[in-house]
Amino acid sequence: MRFLVVKTALFVSRGHACNAFVLAALTLSAACQTGIDYATTRQGVLCDQGPPEEISFSGQLRSKMFIDRIPTDKCNPNGVLEPIPGATNVNDLRYAEYMSFCKLTDLSYEEHPATGTDNPAEARILAIVAINWTCRQHQAVPSSGMLIRSSEIGGAEPARPAGLVHGVADVTMTRDTIAQNGEFAYVTSGRPNAVVEPLLTMFRPRQNTHIWHRVTGKITCATDAQGMISSTLEAKIADATKFPSHRVYEYRRDASGTPIFQRILADVPQQALSNLWYLPPVGAP
Repeated sequence: MRFLVVKTALFVSRGHACNAFVLAALTLSAACQTGIDYATTRQGVLCDQGPPEEISFSGQLRSKMFIDRIPTDKCNPNGVLEPIPGATNVNDLRYAEYMSFCKLTDLSYEEHPATGTDNPAEARILAIVAINWTCRQHQAVPSSGMLIRSSEIGGAEPARPAGLVHGVADVTMTRDTIAQNGEFAYVTSGRPNAVVEPLLTMFRPRQNTHIWHRVTGKITCATDAQGMISSTLEAKIADATKFPSHRVYEYRRDASGTPIFQRILADVPQQALSNLWYLPPVGAP
């Protein structure tokens, strides 16, 4: 059970004054739902009144693209290295160089972030969007809401001097129709630092250099028989580059406004390294 802290105030109901300097024991089911942010009332609560007519929610979605361990079978150079004229196989030296590059990439990153912290050593790209909405009693979709681009971070590259070379994160693109139908979407993307790109193009030119994913989601509201409001937020990775790995985390704000990690909303494991040479154009939200 959680309690909603109501600001100190004096409310009058039916001619009787009552001090509202209490932890109002409103057992708001909305504040306890999995994946839902802490709730705050937007109206005064009379002492003999029932549940509030509307509740607001606030949180964050954090996206990461990261290079997980790369097993040998994911280092296959098919599509990247081509046989030399008149030969049936790729040049042995070039094959050895590619396999060495793949193994070096594997050992240099080894990323597998459990949460959406802003540590630049945990992911190639981190993007954070804020999401806020309000549910009213007996309405299935939010009465208002916003999806707001917050920040992006490019991960540190394994170059010398350490920590000075970072990938380039693009500005996150958003689509916000939360107040109309509860739906939202955003696209986060980025590319390697310019000093790293030649390590890729030495094997084969790359038409597109950006890794990215598109997240889509929906918010619903519900009211139980006692008038208690609850809300559910769901999201998925609807489209993404096949390399590297992709993950979306949900954070909700506590009573002090601090974002607190809640759960992993979506997870797409990476495929073969060779997909870096065949990246699709960045999609729209």
